[in-house]
Formats: sequence, C-alpha cells, structure tokens
Amino acid sequence: MAGIITISKGHDASYPWRQIKAAEPGRVARSAGPGVGYYLSPAEKGGEPPGIWTGKAVAELGLVPGGVVDRGVFESLYGMHLDPRDPSGQTRLGRAPGRFRPAEEIYAVLLAAEPQATAERRAELMIEAKTRVRTPDLYWDATFSVSKSISLLHASALASAAAAAQRGDLAAAAGWEGVAGGIWDAIMEGNAAALDYLQREAGQTRAGYHPGGR
Repeated sequence: MAGIITISKGHDASYPWRQIKAAEPGRVARSAGPGVGYYLSPAEKGGEPPGIWTGKAVAELGLVPGGVVDRGVFESLYGMHLDPRDPSGQTRLGRAPGRFRPAEEIYAVLLAAEPQATAERRAELMIEAKTRVRTPDLYWDATFSVSKSISLLHASALASAAAAAQRGDLAAAAGWEGVAGGIWDAIMEGNAAALDYLQREAGQTRAGYHPGGR
C-alpha cells in the first residue's frame, strides 16, 4: 500500500474534534457489523471516526494499543504535555508548552500608543495584533494518506454495504463489508509501516534547554 506522509507543526490539540463526529446509536442498520457502523455513521454526519492509539510508546504511557482515543487524554497529553499515567494531572512529560501574549493584550499595547485612533484605525490595530500572536509548537503532526482512488474504493464498498443492509440483503451487506474490511486492513498496514519508519528514523528527542536550536 503506497501512501504519502505530510509532516507539520501542531499548535492546537483540539483540532481533530472539529472533524470527528460521534456515532449516534441506531443510525446504522443493525445487520451491518461494527466495522461498517464505525465508519459509516460519522461519514453520514459529515465527519470522521475517532482515532485509535498506536505507536511504540502507547503501552508505556498506560494507554491501550488499538483503543479509541479519548479526547480528554489526548488534549492533556498533546496540548499540555501531561502524563496520562498520573491521575492527579500534575506530572509533565518534558517542559510545559510556552505561553505567549494573546491578541487582546497586544492590541491593548498598540492602542495605548495611539489613544486617538479612529474606529477604522482600531480595526487595523486589531488585525496587526493578531498577526503578532505567537503560538507554541506542541507536537509534530504526521498524516498518512493514500491515493484518492483507494479512498473512493473503500467509501464505495461501505456505501454498498449500508445500502444492502437497508434493503434487507444481509448476504450482500456482509460481502461488501468484507471488501471494505480488506481495503481498510491494507491501508492500516501501510500506515503502520510508515509509522514504524518514522519512529525508527526520525523519532529522536533531546533533553534540556537548547536556545535557538531546531
């Protein structure tokens, strides 16, 4: 399974939940197994299914490999670098994320220098303040993507399974579910290979403070 990996800095640990839509009970036909339901229900509502924990450090951090990602744990871990093994929420993994002045504080300073600013000028100062806001680099976001033809094939198989289930053709639904499952297994195998490569070749950290380092 060939794929493309894009890597970028992450600044907001809550962003995945802007795309994830939780499945509603009963939205997917009962005859369609959990594999179909897991992906179809969120897709029907315009979102994505929740992620799963994976990687070499999952078990070490007290998380369940293959378990569904909990939003609270995810945001605490990636947004505040809190150790999920500490129920008190006090232990950090490394340094705390940097804290920078919000746009409102920067705007107040700019406005203080121009107390006679007109409404139009105040609007310009707010725009300038927003451009000066610094955001902490919380994590590295690596996205594994397959070609659109593979994604469409998987989506088509899921849609066919749901359609067959709705009309009561359980045999056809099971067949299409098997096709979708096979495609998804291949995608996940490719994803696992990509993650293993990144962990082996690029998963390096440094201890201590390194001013100006990258």
